[in-house]
This record gives sequence, C-alpha cells and structure tokens, in this order.
Amino acid sequence: MSDSTANPGVQNDLTAGSAPDPFFTPLRNALAPEPGYTYGNLLPVRSIHNPDGTITNQGPGIPTQFRDLGNGILDLLQGTRTGEMTPEATMALATLGAGSGVHAGAVGDSATARIFGGLGAKTADKSAFSKATSMPAGADTFAGTGWFKDVDGRWKFEIPDQGVKLRGAEDATEPDTLVGITGQDTTLGDVLDHPELFDAYPQLAKTKVLPLGDEMTNQGILGIAHDDGSISLAPGHPDDLKSTLLHEVQHQVQNSEGFASGGSPMEFLPAGHAEALGGAITRLNDLHERLARIPDPTTGGTLNPMNLQSAVLSSKSGNYLSTAEQATLNAALQKGLLSPYIKALDYYQLLQGMSAKAMAKYKSFGGEVESRNVQARTELSDPSAVHPHDTPGYHQGPQIIRYYTRDGGTAVPVDNNPFSQE
Repeated sequence: MSDSTANPGVQNDLTAGSAPDPFFTPLRNALAPEPGYTYGNLLPVRSIHNPDGTITNQGPGIPTQFRDLGNGILDLLQGTRTGEMTPEATMALATLGAGSGVHAGAVGDSATARIFGGLGAKTADKSAFSKATSMPAGADTFAGTGWFKDVDGRWKFEIPDQGVKLRGAEDATEPDTLVGITGQDTTLGDVLDHPELFDAYPQLAKTKVLPLGDEMTNQGILGIAHDDGSISLAPGHPDDLKSTLLHEVQHQVQNSEGFASGGSPMEFLPAGHAEALGGAITRLNDLHERLARIPDPTTGGTLNPMNLQSAVLSSKSGNYLSTAEQATLNAALQKGLLSPYIKALDYYQLLQGMSAKAMAKYKSFGGEVESRNVQARTELSDPSAVHPHDTPGYHQGPQIIRYYTRDGGTAVPVDNNPFSQE
C-alpha cells in the first residue's frame, strides 16, 4: 500500500500459530476440557448432564476461567501472538502501580530482528529519505528507498540486523534464563549484541536491563518498559528473551524519535478497577460455597452452584431451564441468595467487559502496533521485500496515535487523547 494512506480494514486477531512442541503440547492437552462435561467458571467443579436434564457433580476439574488463563499464558510463552495479555495480567500491571510507560512483553522466534528507526538515527540515509519524500503520492517508497511514512505521520526505515544475538545465549543451560541480567548494573549493551542498533542510537547501549519481579512473572508478564527508561525482563528461553527485549527496545526508540507511543490497559479503566474485579471474584466464590452447602431436593445431595449460574444466564437469554437449574434457582430464592447472586454476577461481567474493551484499545496504540510488528517481521525470510503495513498479522483496525513529552517523569498525552470511556 502507499505510504500516504492509513491502513484501513477489519480488526486482526493476531492468531499466527506455532508448531507442536514437546513441552507446550502436553500442557495444552492437560488444560483441554473433556468432552461431555461442564466446568465451573470459578470453582474447581466438573459436572455431567444426565439424561433426565439434571446435572451431577463429578468431582474436581480445572475451572474455565483458570483454563483460559493457562492457555493465555502459554500463548504468551509459545508463539507469535505478540502483545497479548490476559485480564489477570492487566490486574498485575495495576498491582505494580506503573504509569503509562508500562508495556506488555511479547515473544516470538526472532531469527531476524529489525527495529524501526527514524531521522534521529546517526545512520539514517538522508539521501534516500530525500528521494522518498520527493516521490509521487501513492508510490511504493519503501521498495525504492527503504523509507516509508507510517500511520503516525513519521518517516521510518528498518535498521539492518546482521548477526544480532543475545549475549550469553549459547552458554545458557536452563530453559528459563536471564543470560547475565543480574541487577542494577546490567545494560542493554551488556545483554544485546546488535552493532547496527547501537551505531544508530548509541545512547540505547546504556539502557538499564533489570530482572522482572516474581509477582509480575507469575502473572504471565514477560517484559516492561518503565517510565525511567529502564527495561525489566522475566526469565525465558533465550530466543523469547531476545524477542521480548526487541519489543521493548522499539518503545525506547519511539521515545527518542517522537514516534507514536505505547501505553497500558489501565489507562482505559477507572481507578480501583483491579481491586473491584478481585472483590467481585471473591464475592462469587463465597456465594458458590454457600450454595454448595444447600441440600438438592432433586438428587439428595447438595446443590451444584453452576446450575444457578447457567439458570441465571439462560433466563436472561429467554431459554428454558432444566429441572436441575429450576430447582437450584428456587432453592437460592428461598435462602435469600438469588438476588445477591444475580447482582454479583452482573457486576463481575460488567468489570470483565470493561477489561476486554481496555485490552482492545491498548492493543490499538500505535506504539504497541509497531512493537508487535517488529516481532511479526521476524517470521519473514526477507523483510525488506514486504512493506511494514503488509506484514502478516499487522493490525488492520484504527490506531490510537499520540505522542509523549516527559516532565519530571510524568507522561503527558499531546495528541488524540485516549482517556475517554466512550
């Protein structure tokens, strides 16, 4: 496509897959639901539908919510679904208390790795840039000059990547490693062997690279670019570490060049959302436990809480209730639990819906689209032959374009304010 036209079209779900793996495949099989069973959303219950319409608790099972979380983390760890975060990861970012400089790490098989640079790069080819800006509108400037005008209005080129590697990767003996990232004294120049990048932006070599805390790592976060310019990384396979690191390095280049910036899902959520979501989950768990202690008149056992959840959702959809669902609903009504349960479930779904919308907006930040594109292009055998906007998986929907200036460490949006809750 031409450099002067934004890339319109439908939203892309970034579902590029990965080959089967002897480590990931068994984990995904363990998380897969068994056919014929119904699983709880929050409680570890597994049930089966009987021929008479009742639902019988068959013992423990992985709740749907945690199965989804597990698969989401595997997506982050395994393949090229770059920039993905679960709602639980969003909550982790809120716990960290970081500002708008926090970004989700992303992984991929970085056989090649090209950072997008701009006119501020010491190695920028100004002659080719002049040629690009003088070419007719609609011309493929990228093919002819190596420069392109991005959707944020900035002219960019790809920094070559001959021989880029993660230092110490060849000596790594553990599948999860930090390859020499030990503390406050480690710099990007110590970790990343990328002469072309540091020739273009010498100051990046001094960027501090820190280990990411266990709390963030356990939530599936792989990398964070902090407001102070430092980068934190979680342990991982060397290829994944390199990919995550390059994602965050692109954010640093954005700050240096004045490209469109990234951000955090928390920017689109009201204050206290993470705490409210945690409270809603706790409230639903408490109500489920209380329901599970009530005798079930249809089975002689105790109520299956999931029957009430399905009854409430079926009622809202106008569907008929099974005998077990109706019995559970009646029992909850008699015990005074139906109204609190509906209220708690509605509130939980409201908060989850807000999280989903925030995630969609976060992924549409121009800076996040660009950093994911850096990683997606690692799958191309010849990136120079494919326009950056034509990368498979490139975000096809509208992008939030804004730029940051920094005043005392505070990031100030100066264009296309994204903070409305429309």
